[in-house]
Amino acid sequence: MGDKLRVSCTVCSFERELRVGKGLLYTKPGSYLIESEIASKQMQNNLFQRMEGPCVEVRANREIYRCEKCNRVMDCLSISIVNGKKSYKTKYRCPRCNKTMTVVEMRTGEYPCPNCEEGKLFVEKVGTWD
Repeated sequence: MGDKLRVSCTVCSFERELRVGKGLLYTKPGSYLIESEIASKQMQNNLFQRMEGPCVEVRANREIYRCEKCNRVMDCLSISIVNGKKSYKTKYRCPRCNKTMTVVEMRTGEYPCPNCEEGKLFVEKVGTWD
């Protein structure tokens, strides 16, 4: 079970609900999860190719990604694939400025608001999801 977080600005009206953790479909990720969560066909095909083979370990969960250039925050499906000595983890680009986003743990007051850039983001747990 995952957590629902409400992220809001201490200055402006910015507010977003984000999900982190795992749901039931995430315990054994397959084509349904990947196709419903990842829009890019190229990324889907890349994941499916990497998931082939008898010794593949696949882990999935939702993580919060942040753009260091424009401060945008969003939750995305994160998939880690280990096949022998090779490993892979999904990467995302910011839909606003196209820079590579990084995985972060949201803590109150740690990041600036992506809307006004003056306030800090306030984080509170508002529920769970499955």
